[in-house]
Amino acid sequence: METFSAIAKRRRGARYPVYALEHGLTSDEVEEVWNAASASIRYLPPSASHWLVWCAIGAEAGYRYSGDEFWPALERHPDEWRTNDYRQRLRNFYRRFSVEFGGPEPKGRWAGHFNIIAWPISGAILPLYLQTPFAHHLFDQRFALPRAVQAGGDAVGQLLLDRYSGTSSRFRDFLQQTELTSQILLALRDEGRAPEVTRIEPSVLSKIVSDLERRRDARSYLRDARRVIETTTFKIGAELRPKPSGRDLAKQKEASAGRFTLLARKFPDGHVALGLRLPDFRSAGLNRDNLAGQRIRFAGKDEPSQPASVLLALSGGERRLDVFPAPNADLVTAEDSSDGMAALLGSVARIDERPAWVLRRQLDGAYREVLGGHVRSGQDYLLLVRGNLRNDVIESAGLQRAVVLAKDVEAYATRTPSILSEAHRKAFKALGISVRTGISVAPVGLSPRPGDLPAWLVTEPVLVAASADIDVARLMVSLDEAESQIIACSNSRALIGIEHLEPGRHSLAFKPLLTANGEWATPSDMFEFEILAPQAWPEAMRGKSGFRLIIEPPDATFEMVVSGDATLQAFGPPRRGVQWSLVTYGAAGHPECTMQLGGTRVGEPSNLLSAALEKACRRYSDQIDEAYQIDIVASLDELGRQAERFPRTVEPLRWKFNPTNGAVRLIDETDHEELPTLSCYSLGNPMEKSPLPLETALVGVRPDGEGALYVARYKNLTQSIFVSAPSNSKFKDFSSLGTKQNLSLPPHRGLAVIRLIDGMRRWEKAKPVGHWALVRRDLTVRRLREELTALCCGRDFAGLVLSNPPSLDQAQAKVGGSQGFGYRMRRSDWPTDYVSAVPAFVHYARHYQVESDEWLARLALTLAYRPLKLRLDAIDDKTEFLAHLLDQGHLLRGAFLAHAVSRMPATAILKETA
Repeated sequence: METFSAIAKRRRGARYPVYALEHGLTSDEVEEVWNAASASIRYLPPSASHWLVWCAIGAEAGYRYSGDEFWPALERHPDEWRTNDYRQRLRNFYRRFSVEFGGPEPKGRWAGHFNIIAWPISGAILPLYLQTPFAHHLFDQRFALPRAVQAGGDAVGQLLLDRYSGTSSRFRDFLQQTELTSQILLALRDEGRAPEVTRIEPSVLSKIVSDLERRRDARSYLRDARRVIETTTFKIGAELRPKPSGRDLAKQKEASAGRFTLLARKFPDGHVALGLRLPDFRSAGLNRDNLAGQRIRFAGKDEPSQPASVLLALSGGERRLDVFPAPNADLVTAEDSSDGMAALLGSVARIDERPAWVLRRQLDGAYREVLGGHVRSGQDYLLLVRGNLRNDVIESAGLQRAVVLAKDVEAYATRTPSILSEAHRKAFKALGISVRTGISVAPVGLSPRPGDLPAWLVTEPVLVAASADIDVARLMVSLDEAESQIIACSNSRALIGIEHLEPGRHSLAFKPLLTANGEWATPSDMFEFEILAPQAWPEAMRGKSGFRLIIEPPDATFEMVVSGDATLQAFGPPRRGVQWSLVTYGAAGHPECTMQLGGTRVGEPSNLLSAALEKACRRYSDQIDEAYQIDIVASLDELGRQAERFPRTVEPLRWKFNPTNGAVRLIDETDHEELPTLSCYSLGNPMEKSPLPLETALVGVRPDGEGALYVARYKNLTQSIFVSAPSNSKFKDFSSLGTKQNLSLPPHRGLAVIRLIDGMRRWEKAKPVGHWALVRRDLTVRRLREELTALCCGRDFAGLVLSNPPSLDQAQAKVGGSQGFGYRMRRSDWPTDYVSAVPAFVHYARHYQVESDEWLARLALTLAYRPLKLRLDAIDDKTEFLAHLLDQGHLLRGAFLAHAVSRMPATAILKETA
């Protein structure tokens, strides 16, 4: 009590939690207390006076927890906790610990599904089986963690949760404890710094680190991650602002669309021809309606009158300019002097009056007007003015006269220098022309990776060269809008290097100090770039391999791939050989077993892989049954490898099979708000339910005979497993096993249908374990389906459609009702899926007057195609309704015949028809 009280008092101000693992006992003292506590519960429940002892012992058990089953880790004698009902009292002890000392409270799915054992495991801080995945995950996210560390709160834990892409459900549940994982990481960072208030007691943290470093890979991961987290401390500013160039271009384009602009072309002899680029008259509001019946005339001595609608066709075109327009003169006029037409044309019919018009040379050699009337460094320009310029202005601005082929205008050509001096600025200012200055930034050294933004890895320095087009003495540089730094320039150039940036988008903003007047200019440019975190080798290779694995449907399970209900194919270079393997993983995420499946070729049918998987499931059934994750891996020589992962969610109530003795045991980690209910169905009588005592299931039970199905239910959770006993004979069918199945059904036919469908659903969902379990389970489901067919259609008819091969012609003769209906059921090309078969079946049933009720026809087809999907929720008396449906013999026999035809190969149908 005193130990926990002292820790809680120290941490109360910082609001750090207290963990039950911080009990301060030595290992010998723990063992002594543990043995005494174990002896005390042989006859009595855990005493409330010893509640702290149980919290400490539970945390120790949680720390040693292997990820499979918690209660054996707490036991000193077999089954002392698995078979008692004291678990809710243990949870109450931890709730009291949380209230009195500020202990952690479990959160997320982990807390909801495992609301008993989540408490001691949370008090254990970081269990042994999660330490290697935790170190690996820290290593993967090491460059993203510094920013989360500086954000404080649970940001670290939330980042670790959000960025986890693995498939270990146990580890994901652990990461949902964001407050806990944040405290662990920050404690690892602070170790050795002697903080005023420790997040985890040094002795406990030292124990965790020591256990982490026992595995070489975990030791390497942890050390590299801690090195980055401890040394990377820098300030991160606000999010990047977008570069304005895109918006400026859009505004410029919009402005030029609604007015006349000047353009020029220079001939080889040096002469310059002028022209006009016409605006987009539609954007100015002109259309065929307001131009109808109007006529216009372009400015010029010999320009003819034209229909006004020609403006729409000329939009965006060019016209030669032989006479420069007079000030504020209209370039196009309307012959109709109405105010409306004049107003429409007046907004676009002129060029803006300026002291000088600036035209910049484009890539195609043409000069086009710069709407802002400004110049930049290192560009070719043509200046148009109405009169001659003074010689001193021509000389200071570096202009040259040009011969222009138009009247009433003078032209001057110039190429601005790469660095504009103050004299240039003054000369252009005298002409009414502004000078736009800027800073260009380009990467140097190691080339960045291509993409939307230049990108470097976090392990690479960012090197950029900044050059100004004006005389600059120094640059003020700001990273991500943080505090600026002053950098000296040489010849208006500066080299900038940055290291230890976290992954994400960043920006550099520049503000130049002008040499001439010693003033800081407004920000001239912003350089945006991206820092990328190194990818783990498997993920990186997954994206770079020369082929792909495609699974259909995308949410398919491992069992669906094995059975052929889902396809998994490799897409790559045709006919290349693909080597397949199966890898299983344990609770801690470590590979447990690797099984070679053999090889196929790219483009071959997926049923070859399904056959290899089914063979592996029979040979390695025990390893596959116990796996927490299964990977199907494809390797294609130098093109790399791909893996399709199939995680398995761990539930608080589950069965565990022991292949050594063939027994199955129930793992019960529920809160026992109500006791689980258990039942058993033998293979010899798969429909007869027998009760199974909870105590027997917790210790372990072996099936009598060839096998048994065990079902455990708790609230809304149902877990079932079929245990198959070994067979010494070669297995072909049930007759070879000597198993005679007794299907004890009630005499009421409607109730019998319900029992059969429930039985099929129960056996189909059961997890098969043991020798030939998958085959025995599937044959049992097939036996139940055969009985359902006989119940619906009669045993003689069922024998015809279920025989191998089926006798379809004889079955057609027994459909009855209408010869046309039976003929259609036999001769139609029925699809294999229910949804596609419904329209035709309903139509034939109605057309041949077998059944006019569409719903009844659908139900009959459902019984034939997919009986497990039968739903009668809206029916009050389901048994009587089904009895009525069974009376529709013609309809049911037609449905089952259609299903039998759908399962026949098309070639077989054509051959039999011929």
